[in-house]
Amino acid sequence: MKISEILKDTNYKLTQFKSQHIQEIESLIFEKELRGKSTNFIKCLVRQKDIQVKPEELVRQLFLLSLHKDYDYPYSRMQIEYAVHFGREVKRADIVIMDKVQPTVPYIVIEVKKPKLKDGKEQLKSYCNSTGATIAIWSNGEQTLYYHRKDPNYFEPIPNIPIASKSLKDVLKEEFNIQDLIKKDILKTQRRSLKSIVLDMEDEVLANAGVDVFEEVFKLIFIKLFDELQNTRGLTKNLEFRNYGESDGELKEKIEDIFLQARRYWSGIFKDDETIELTASHLSVCVSSLQDVKLFNSNLDVIDDAFEYLVNKNAKGEKGQYFTPRYVIDMCVKIMNPQEDEYMMDTASGSCGFPIHTVFEVWKKIYKRLGLPPSDLLTAEEKHPIALAYVKEKVFGIDFDKKTVRVARMLNIIAGDGHTNVLNMNSLDFERWDENTKDEDWQDTYFEGWKRLKKLRTVKNENKEFEFDMVMANPPFAGDIKESRILHRYELGKKPNGKYQTKVGRDILFIERNLDMLKSGGRMAVVLPQGRFNNSSDKNIRDFIADKCRILAVVGLHGNVFKPHTGTKTSVLIIQKWDDELCPKKDDYNIFFATMESPSKDNSGEKIYVKNEDGTNKLDEHDHLIVEHDLFNHEGLTQDGIAEAFSEFAKKENLSFSGKSQSPFNEAKYNALLDGLEAVELKLSEVLEDNVTFRFDSEYFQKRYLKLFCNLINFNLKEVQKIAQVSDGDHSRFPDRQLQEVGYLQAKDLKNDFVSSNNIYVSKEYFEKQKRSHIFEENILISIMGNVGDIAITPKGFIPCIANRAVSIIKNIVGINPYFMFIFLKTNLLSLQIERLKNGGVQERINLEVLSKLKIPILGLTFQIEIENIVKLSHQKSEDSKTLYKKSEELLLKELDLLDFELSKEKIAIKTFKQSFGDSGRLDSEYYQPKYDEIVQKISDNSSVTFIKDEFIHIKTKFDKSKDGYNYTEIGNVNVSDGTNIFNYVLTEDLPANAKINVTDGDLLISTVRPSRGAITIIHTDETDLIVSGAFTVLRKKENSKINTQVLQVLLRTNIYKKLLLKYNVGTQYPVIKDEDVLNLIIPIIGDTIQIQIESKIKESFKLKEESKKLLEVAKKAVEIAIEENESIALLYIENITKKEK
Repeated sequence: MKISEILKDTNYKLTQFKSQHIQEIESLIFEKELRGKSTNFIKCLVRQKDIQVKPEELVRQLFLLSLHKDYDYPYSRMQIEYAVHFGREVKRADIVIMDKVQPTVPYIVIEVKKPKLKDGKEQLKSYCNSTGATIAIWSNGEQTLYYHRKDPNYFEPIPNIPIASKSLKDVLKEEFNIQDLIKKDILKTQRRSLKSIVLDMEDEVLANAGVDVFEEVFKLIFIKLFDELQNTRGLTKNLEFRNYGESDGELKEKIEDIFLQARRYWSGIFKDDETIELTASHLSVCVSSLQDVKLFNSNLDVIDDAFEYLVNKNAKGEKGQYFTPRYVIDMCVKIMNPQEDEYMMDTASGSCGFPIHTVFEVWKKIYKRLGLPPSDLLTAEEKHPIALAYVKEKVFGIDFDKKTVRVARMLNIIAGDGHTNVLNMNSLDFERWDENTKDEDWQDTYFEGWKRLKKLRTVKNENKEFEFDMVMANPPFAGDIKESRILHRYELGKKPNGKYQTKVGRDILFIERNLDMLKSGGRMAVVLPQGRFNNSSDKNIRDFIADKCRILAVVGLHGNVFKPHTGTKTSVLIIQKWDDELCPKKDDYNIFFATMESPSKDNSGEKIYVKNEDGTNKLDEHDHLIVEHDLFNHEGLTQDGIAEAFSEFAKKENLSFSGKSQSPFNEAKYNALLDGLEAVELKLSEVLEDNVTFRFDSEYFQKRYLKLFCNLINFNLKEVQKIAQVSDGDHSRFPDRQLQEVGYLQAKDLKNDFVSSNNIYVSKEYFEKQKRSHIFEENILISIMGNVGDIAITPKGFIPCIANRAVSIIKNIVGINPYFMFIFLKTNLLSLQIERLKNGGVQERINLEVLSKLKIPILGLTFQIEIENIVKLSHQKSEDSKTLYKKSEELLLKELDLLDFELSKEKIAIKTFKQSFGDSGRLDSEYYQPKYDEIVQKISDNSSVTFIKDEFIHIKTKFDKSKDGYNYTEIGNVNVSDGTNIFNYVLTEDLPANAKINVTDGDLLISTVRPSRGAITIIHTDETDLIVSGAFTVLRKKENSKINTQVLQVLLRTNIYKKLLLKYNVGTQYPVIKDEDVLNLIIPIIGDTIQIQIESKIKESFKLKEESKKLLEVAKKAVEIAIEENESIALLYIENITKKEK
């Protein structure tokens, strides 16, 4: 039996254990029968008895073997499940090594059963403090961490534990140099991140140290980088940023001295008089935490993650400024193809990702030209003078945030060995740049970079325009500029009528600012929110860009790229300013569009890494993890991607920076890449065709959308606005709802195919004022905001009403059958059109003007009438289904004498302490309203009662993630109007974090979020591998239950029980109830005869509902056949289906 198979899909790994140890433990596994089943067991190395094999037990046995063979501890000194006393409570420590001199006293405590570090460390602390053990170890098989308990408050990381014959002092005194650090580096050997280490330090000491955490961590990383540099260059014998067993005071004195040297060597980052604010004891813990991390030659993602976390703690994210993932930066740099003689600027430099990676790219070219081995990373080796000159003279960055500028300057100074042109200025407020020169402190830090920047001005003594060859930036995409002084300096600060706006999005002004920084023929790669590429209100911005430059490419980034900080969708815009020589102006030209399909991160924002065939993470030549994406080829270890496809496009188009001289255009390669990627090449004239708002987001031009129009090209197509009136709903924020006279629809009311009633009303007077928003029978409604694309029709006899602005209304339909039009809008052909029309970033919407231009094929009248008949029959079955359900509810309420039951309006309840808080633990007045007691009393008076927990099993089975995907449902998939549900197949890696519970056909799901809405449903499906959101209480009928599942569903969906559920709400904005409150609900015991009648009606109601849905599917399929083949085949399809149904 392979241990790797047993640990699969758990949080335990084997990377910390030697292969020979794994093989030895595998050889000890054997099978024996347990309760009639063959089960794996292992003989415990310490207890010498058979133990059932479980993941945590295997990790424990491997650890026991390692302690014995690698550290010489005899098994006789080890104890398993050691009892640790906490008053009357007793807990069990996984492994304890007893003291050599005092064999009854614990020496080392080891935790292997808590696969998450935070849980394990807390457990260890409590065990060590209770037992007096001075050393603690936590491991999950992938990471192993060692701690020294200095006192109850501080657990200091140590590099290892001593072997049996030595002491902790011996371990700490061992000499340690850069070569030792390369072997030890816990970023590689433990697969830890710098961010996780910082979090650990924060938990241990920093959170309560009374210091600025960012500043102190920044100092420590600065010092550590200097120490590594000194040792790599042979200037010190051993690494000094290390605890060699000195006292806390001696260690602080040593670290302060290194800080002084580093400040002198890399000046301009810290003030001369800055000191370490941490106390000696706090500093000791932090040094011990960081000492086994190698920063030089590290993947810069490592440093980014840590500093992004620290800077975001200081509200950086509120400005919409997020560090750009390094793989996005690398794609941009590869596309831009920077050269040794070119000047580069980042106007919103953040941690300076774009400048540093530009430096790395150019260094590769310099070293290749010089015939030298490549040196393109953040390395401690001395760089060639030409490479250093490039950093010093050609690369610039500006940012308004002082903290990020300091991070950027540190990385730049280190990469450039003391040189940097990163400046702390507001890029947008260029008029005030010269005022910085009056600040002596600013001059001391930034003067050299400022002097070099001034040389690149287009006009001497003016800071508006510059002569950069390239600009790469990810400007902040949240917040507005409101200062008129700044707005009046920008064309994009104006409205279309030429008047200046009162506020403009910061990222909009950055577009113009970046263009001003470029020389004629210069090029730019800029990350922008998706809305700038597709919002109809931003058309003027797109027109401005097209007027100033050639649009070379648009690359749509996946929505997960900037998670967990924001889910805003973004794209990269690649442009080149018009120039008579470098980029001659053309009326029409080709544009490259690509959309990133590989997400690179999961939905929670954790990076997804490329795997080897055995499931382990693949590493590049620098031992760095490789993020899985389709943006570019990572050192030949992944497939060619979007950057390589653009490179061929650039050569084909003879772009001035294409690199065609190095390698000619490869047509076969280009076509293969276009076929394999979500990438197309279109002319500007093709982009503008039927594109009134000049959208140029790459998603709009995906292949499936372009293919769609090939299917419709041979039909008589009519724009919706030519055959109907198109309007939207009421735009008032707070419509008059005092008089409940006329219905008021919302987008959520379009979940059903046929719109009927709703529970929000307005007055007749208000209705009459909203003429354009009136809805009548046989109108088609489309949700255009929020959950975009839901479509419904108002049937014959519909009572007129209005809707809110999230609903588009298609009415006064002429020249086409409205029922046919409704079905065509629901086909895959049209749903793709609607999906294509969505715009916006986080909040998607459809522009009404664009919706009006949807093209509808006009098919034969006979065929349209046939579709109408199917839709009307579907509607009739839907209405019959509702009638049956209502009858079942009335039957139930009549049996319980609740049909006409009305609650009193009494609001005051008087309870004793025992009756209130003493019994329930709650003090909110809502819980004790008399109406709840009245409901329970009424139910109890008219029938025998039981509790849900006595009749149903509470299902909590968690799914095991062992399959590629699952059929998943959540609260939003439950139709609250009829109690039906939808399951969607979702890949395991894309499942939301709340996907938790394994369910099966017949289970009852009760929403615990806003339960009074009635999201209560029974699973009816033939599918397997079903999982649901953890926001459901899942119930399964017991064998001897006195209540049918269908009856309980109807009961809980009655208004009486919806009101009763309100009693148990906790929370305010999103009230929820607990599983235990659901399980403790009192329910009546109903006679079998009545239950059978209710169950029969519910089943028949469900059957009719399914038949109604199937008829609409038949209609949709028939329309698709008519378009893709012909009407005759479609009519034959309908006839055959009808015969089968009969």
